[in-house]
Amino acid sequence: LKEVYFPESLKELNGSSGFYKTYLEKITGPNVLEDNRSLVIDGQLAYVAPAGLSEYVTPAGVKVLNQQVLADKPSLEKITLSDDVEEVAGYGYLLEKNPNLKSVTLSARLRHLGYDPFGTNDNDYSNNIESIYIRSKYPPTVIYNNPLVMHPLAKATIYVQETQVDRY
Repeated sequence: LKEVYFPESLKELNGSSGFYKTYLEKITGPNVLEDNRSLVIDGQLAYVAPAGLSEYVTPAGVKVLNQQVLADKPSLEKITLSDDVEEVAGYGYLLEKNPNLKSVTLSARLRHLGYDPFGTNDNDYSNNIESIYIRSKYPPTVIYNNPLVMHPLAKATIYVQETQVDRY
C-alpha cells in the first residue's frame, strides 16, 4: 500500500488504531496538505505519511498533534514542532519507535506532551536521540510521570533557553 485517499467525511484517525504503522508514500484528500504527507483535521495533525521521510516540520496552524502521529517512522532523523503546536493529544507516545531519530525541537508554545513522548519505555528505539531543543519558557506537562526521569535517554542532551535553566 503506497497511497491512500482520506475523504472529507473522515473526522478522526486514532493513532493507536494501527493505521500509523503502514508505510505510505503519499496521501490525498481535502484535508491533506500540499506536501501529500500531512492530514490535518480541525487544526489537529492526524497522520503523516512516513515512507522516505527524514525530516519533518509540523505545518503552520496545527495546534494539536494526534497520539502517535510522529511515531513508527523508521527513516525520520529530525523533527521540529512549529510554534503553533500547544499539545499532544491523548496519551501521547509522540516519537516512539523512530530508531534513526537524532534531533527533536519542541514548540515555544508547547504545554502538554502526553505520556512517554520520546518512546523511552522501549530503549531500543530511543537511544539514538542526541539533541532535544526545548524552546518553551515553562516545562511541558507529561501524563502520569516524567519519562525522562523514569527512563533516561542514553545519548540525549537537552537544550533550554539559558534564562530558563532553573525552571527545568
